[in-house]
Amino acid sequence: MTFSAEEDGSDAIVPDSGSLRFASSTETIGTVVREPMSASALHDALFGVDEPLQDALFAAAEELAADVDGDRVAFAERLDAIRDPNMDASVGGAFAEELIDGLAGGNRYRVRKLLAQLGSNTYLGVRTGFEDIYAGPMALLRAADVTPTVVVSLSSDLFDTDTVRRETRETLLEYVTELARGCDVRLVASGLVQTRLMQEHRELLPAGVIESAAARLREAAGVVDGDDVVADALSTIDYTDSAWNVLRVICEGRSDSARYAALRSDSRLDFGRSRLSQCLSTLTEADLVFTEGPQNDKYAIATPAGTAALDALEDDIGLQSGLGDFESEGVSETLQSKVDPCNDEQGREGGDPDPDQPRDGTDGTADGDRPAAAEAAATDQSAESGGRSHSSGFAPVETLDRWEHHAAVASAPNGGVGVDDVPLGGVNNAAFEEWTVARQEDNRSPIYSYNEDRDELVVGADWHGPLQYTVSVARALLSPLAFKQVLTPDRLDGKAGDLDALLNGVKAELRDKRCLGYLKQSYTGEDYVEALEGGIEDLKTLTANIEHGEFSEEQRDLRSETMKLAHGLIGTATGIYDLLDVDVTRILRLPGRVTSDMKAGGRKDLQQCLVRMATIASKMGEYTQSRVQFEPREEKREAIREAPTVDAADPTGTHIGQWSIQGYGATDLTGDIEYALEHPGEFGLPMQTESEHYADFVVDMPIEAAFTRERVATATTRILSLRSMRTTRQAVSVMQAFTGSIHDVSKALFFKSSEDGRHVRVDDLKYALSTLPKSRIIPERGSKGTKSAIIHTLLSTDRPLSQRELCDRAGVATGTFAGHGDKRSHRDELAAFDLIRETESGWVVCLTYREADFNADTPGERPDALPFYAVRDDEASYRDRVADADGREESLRGAVYEAAVALEPTGALGDPDHPVIGATYGTFDRTQLRRVADARPEWRALLNAACAFVGDDPLGIGGDPEPRATVATIGREPEQEPITSRTPDQAATASD
Repeated sequence: MTFSAEEDGSDAIVPDSGSLRFASSTETIGTVVREPMSASALHDALFGVDEPLQDALFAAAEELAADVDGDRVAFAERLDAIRDPNMDASVGGAFAEELIDGLAGGNRYRVRKLLAQLGSNTYLGVRTGFEDIYAGPMALLRAADVTPTVVVSLSSDLFDTDTVRRETRETLLEYVTELARGCDVRLVASGLVQTRLMQEHRELLPAGVIESAAARLREAAGVVDGDDVVADALSTIDYTDSAWNVLRVICEGRSDSARYAALRSDSRLDFGRSRLSQCLSTLTEADLVFTEGPQNDKYAIATPAGTAALDALEDDIGLQSGLGDFESEGVSETLQSKVDPCNDEQGREGGDPDPDQPRDGTDGTADGDRPAAAEAAATDQSAESGGRSHSSGFAPVETLDRWEHHAAVASAPNGGVGVDDVPLGGVNNAAFEEWTVARQEDNRSPIYSYNEDRDELVVGADWHGPLQYTVSVARALLSPLAFKQVLTPDRLDGKAGDLDALLNGVKAELRDKRCLGYLKQSYTGEDYVEALEGGIEDLKTLTANIEHGEFSEEQRDLRSETMKLAHGLIGTATGIYDLLDVDVTRILRLPGRVTSDMKAGGRKDLQQCLVRMATIASKMGEYTQSRVQFEPREEKREAIREAPTVDAADPTGTHIGQWSIQGYGATDLTGDIEYALEHPGEFGLPMQTESEHYADFVVDMPIEAAFTRERVATATTRILSLRSMRTTRQAVSVMQAFTGSIHDVSKALFFKSSEDGRHVRVDDLKYALSTLPKSRIIPERGSKGTKSAIIHTLLSTDRPLSQRELCDRAGVATGTFAGHGDKRSHRDELAAFDLIRETESGWVVCLTYREADFNADTPGERPDALPFYAVRDDEASYRDRVADADGREESLRGAVYEAAVALEPTGALGDPDHPVIGATYGTFDRTQLRRVADARPEWRALLNAACAFVGDDPLGIGGDPEPRATVATIGREPEQEPITSRTPDQAATASD
């Protein structure tokens, strides 16, 4: 017996017979309910008419009835006694009556139906609530020895305020805890969901559940006992200890981590290296911080206990008592400045910009987005060595996450410009609710990243105007991290010393041909590093003087002087990196919506800046293009002594490194970029064709919308290599089909856990895609994102969803999903291209599932669930090689034809002039593909996905592939005859 009556005859006391705990996986025993978003959804799944939990309930009822020998009155009294005293009888006593009738041989289906309807209207004509469930079936389970197991998998969207209201979540948790009084309930949830449940709904969960969950999370984080860790830290580290300031700096970043070098250069940590090391040791010993990375590039990363301890400290003592002075210079103040020395309207006069003048960048760059300028002159403090506050001073050089580094490099063609259409969000930018790239903590910050294994350098900044961007790139190229990691004296000197690594140390060649500045004949690597560091300090002083108006009447053109110095430093740094064989990628990030925000003036500024920086980084042999063809100062031109010898048969130079231009709608700029590079004279760089030492040659720069199969393959391979996984042709197809930018591909794959050298599987990719914002799944500019929401919802679940459940989770109206009247059906369009399918259990996305593939035993269906026309890998398993049994043509033409059959009027199927059906007659080439896209623009994203799944294979599409990039040619081709056509004597005379 699991219940007993007190001797005085009072209400029965029924101890709970169930349990509640968190589990690490969706275990197969018992009833499994996946991702209920409300108590009603959970009840429907548990107590449906044919669900096993109803069988368990009848077994419990039969057990209690046997205790009273089947006596109806005694059994009714038992049912009345086992419910909580403060609750009314379930359905006013009707539940007990129906149950007794069912046990006595009556219609049990009526009981099953009533159980399923509890919590809403019932067939008895009575409106019921959750208390009717708690006082009826749940009380019955609690009183019997029958204890079913129920596994509830909680969705990561449970705390999405757009999807689930707090009251809904609280009711769901109340239902779970009541269920756990009579069932063994196991909650499966991510660490983040568990943490938020404990933080926001602690009062709704039993204390034992809180303790066990906290212990599991601490164990997963490598902390033996997080509560003890926090308590010990607060009791042993005095609240005035500067270690807390160090921890706060670590925790303020995007990933609760910070480089040692960044900590050493932060002005808020105004103590020496030795004291910083002591603070880090204190934090490490207290399990508040751990470190990773090589000795020369270490990171300090906060543990969950570290962030909890910091929160507890602030709650206990308040920021003002211990951290007040520190916080006053922190990120909570502002990331904006009231003066922008990069505004063209201000620069030459040195005053504030005209408030009535629009900014020269984007409308999204409010009057606070200023460049990398400083108060270093006023404070007599180097921003790089001593730091700055977010609200004043030099913006620090910030580093990229590893996935961002690889995305930038993968998005750009070698020696050219890659344009990646990806939204930027984060600090000071409310343009997008969802984004892929989070901007820097201070959006003025130069960007820096170096990959030692590949010898790759990535530098850049957000674009807020030409002066700001140019200064930021110069500071990134010659940042303290660059001098520490790449431009070391030893590397510059080489094995022979005396700058031997740079053109064998021939300084005249370095100065005159490669235009390396700050170089004296006597310099060694150490001397040259000091000189370049001095050049950056000069640049800081000039930008600070612009900001503060500290210049004389003779220096009114200080803005121009600053730009020249910044370009000179960029040219010098670029030349050095080229000579050291370091691959350089430059990032230019465009905030906001480029199409609407980038005005004509801003576009022209951008074009002019890119032209100038492109010619500086282009060369013919050892000569820079900017000096040979575009330098207007005669004395500078004379310094090269002689023009380069150019072979007319091959008059093409090279561009050093590549460019990654990033922003929402950035691909609209490809034509502007091409035009500017091919017409430099219209942007302030006329060719000096009549000057001495001029030579004709050209530099070709490919300009490419980054989202091509080649770029996707590069990004996929790079990121998977970080995870010890190998890419496949099929993986490239999936990522290209479902995403819209190289940054989407890189970010999604980066958060996949590491494996041991195996090939990536499709179910790995499904999980990776689910981590992206829903708007980044088959993104289509200008659409409402309905298709994106539908597919993202199916990617985020590991089971089929009914139409109602899918629409509820996706936030899509059923009429929008299914279509009605003249309203087109997103469901039918997605299904027609075989991206989603309806199974007996519900709707699924056409990617494999971790536990089992849908329709695996259904004749005529591919068991691997990819679109029927998808090209398979040569090394794929048997299930990936099963031939399609229904006769559909596995090609892009076949995909378009099947879509037309499903979506176009039946009478059009035999019409060769129909814009869609007619396009599938005969050879299906790219001209026909464009014809279909023009006729059905709402299919564009689906057609792009189909092209990806056939692997962009010309045999699958028909005809030759179209060019992937345009090529901008800078310079002028020579008119002379090729050197190879001359006689030896003529060639010798020409060289003399």
